[in-house]
Amino acid sequence: VKDIERNAGWFTRLDELSVGDEFTIIYGHKIYIYSIASIDIVDPRATGVYTAYAPIQMVTMQTCHPRGEIEERLILKAVLLKTEDIANNS
Repeated sequence: VKDIERNAGWFTRLDELSVGDEFTIIYGHKIYIYSIASIDIVDPRATGVYTAYAPIQMVTMQTCHPRGEIEERLILKAVLLKTEDIANNS
């Protein structure tokens, strides 16, 4: 394993995902379930991908593309499918 892959962070393997794949984010006392809606490769200066308005709840994730390089950014946008409460077991 290259050092860049081992140390790069949470989103290093985003390039392995496809449109329609689902993932969860746990924050506070909730579970948010998302589905990937789009995958794009953009220039690092294309900041509009982060500031664009969305009429639905979405999350945007990014990583370098190709993996370990800095020439481009891989951008994944995902739509919120549902939210669940985490059961309080205390």
